[in-house]
Amino acid sequence: MMTSIKVENVSVHIDNMPILKNISTNFDESKFIGIVGPNGSGKTTLLRVLNGHITPAQGNVYVGSESITQLSAHQISKKIAVVPQNTMVSFDFTVREIVEMGRYPHSPRFGGFDSHTDIVTWAIKQTDLSTLSERTINSLSGGEKARVFIARTLAQETPILLLDEPIASLDFRHTARILSLIKDQVDTFKKTAIVVLHDLELAANFCDQLLLLSEGEILSMGAPKSVLTRRNIQEAFDTNVSIETHPLTGLLTINVID
Repeated sequence: MMTSIKVENVSVHIDNMPILKNISTNFDESKFIGIVGPNGSGKTTLLRVLNGHITPAQGNVYVGSESITQLSAHQISKKIAVVPQNTMVSFDFTVREIVEMGRYPHSPRFGGFDSHTDIVTWAIKQTDLSTLSERTINSLSGGEKARVFIARTLAQETPILLLDEPIASLDFRHTARILSLIKDQVDTFKKTAIVVLHDLELAANFCDQLLLLSEGEILSMGAPKSVLTRRNIQEAFDTNVSIETHPLTGLLTINVID
């Protein structure tokens, strides 16, 4: 199944304000791609355009060769799994029940969820939720809730993953674990992961490619070291930084210069 996404001349206006301005790019299949940029640059809006939740004022999005506007919600859910920024749930489902909802796209036309016990249990284990599986979702901390929705995404078994700030409320241990898990999904199962991230160092050191947004436009896209230059960071964030590469690990370190 093709897992690339093509964005063609997309513009979005909200309350007559331009949020995305004539954006065109390709998200290559089997890549871990980070979307970075300052607050208000259009990161979440772009992600919502990619999953069909926002229809652009102009332009189109193609999943493989298919226009997303021609796909039903059920068809999209077989191709794209989403971790939203807002993880509020109205009803007090258990952790396992929430993760089982990821199986909805694979359910028979008539009947309940295809719970597929093995994949649900695997997703719960991978996100370190085994001891919480019978807890209700609203009894969990923000970080625990975030992991539940990541587990649901894994259980959905789609070729494309869209995650909006999935590590924002996670502690250090779970941040590294979740980013490594996403990277493993890309490397092992050839999935495409597009992830909004605020931490530039984590984005640089985990992602294959970065897309840097500034004021609703693409400032740069490519390999992390080519995107996260002092000049680009200065232009996007209005912040002067130093950038160093560790001589042994090759990891980037970005420090603000007063």
